[in-house]
Amino acid sequence: MTTLNTINAVRCRLGRGHEKLLLHGLGEPIKVVVGIGDHVKTFHVHKDLFCSISPYFEAACSPEWMNSGDDFIPLPADDPELFELCVQWMYTGNFQYYEEDCVETLIRLFILADKLQINALQDRVISELVHSGLHRNINLSHIPLLYENLPDGSRLRDLAVDSYVVFERGRHDQKPDPELLKACAEFLYDVSVSYSTRAWNTWDADDDVDYSEFNIDEDLMFNRKPKDPMTKACWYHVHGTIGDCPTKDLIEGLRA
Repeated sequence: MTTLNTINAVRCRLGRGHEKLLLHGLGEPIKVVVGIGDHVKTFHVHKDLFCSISPYFEAACSPEWMNSGDDFIPLPADDPELFELCVQWMYTGNFQYYEEDCVETLIRLFILADKLQINALQDRVISELVHSGLHRNINLSHIPLLYENLPDGSRLRDLAVDSYVVFERGRHDQKPDPELLKACAEFLYDVSVSYSTRAWNTWDADDDVDYSEFNIDEDLMFNRKPKDPMTKACWYHVHGTIGDCPTKDLIEGLRA
């Protein structure tokens, strides 16, 4: 049974143009089997809801993809725990995650959202990273995961580059592993491009941020003005076909 709270919770993620879906409910249930072997879990979700927001699910539920004998969508390569976060967000607008390894969890959730083509969830993850300050903790150890699973032009890749430009160049106490540097070659190239070719002149420094704790050369810092990922999450959003920022309420709540 579809409750009023569920209808209200998904309205911001559906945007305009889905009044019929909201009026008549979220559709019949469908099974999604996630994982493989001992690490597998079956989810029962509303077909119309997931298809309305995910082109991946829309295609997976089409007659061309789904065999007549199948009554489920298989996702053997994916993590059931991450998909559960996706389902939580779909129905409630939020997700719960453990603080331990939270940056990697959010990165993996973004990768799953990219695979399932759920733009609004990608934006929600970006906002969570930026407005919680967790983007500052994206480091070289996360880069192979990002670059091996996300395409060139991914907004999370852009956020990782800009965060590295802002926060990492003044840190001299850690020497990266040479093998890790080799694995991050494409990322480091993007960082060099970020330094030399982007037009940073429109960025104003955030006076509330104490850059001294990062041991940053202020002259270099303010002559090469990278985007400030601490306050402008929308710069890294996909937004898709949704006109208004799907995480606007979250952002306003965090700033209050």
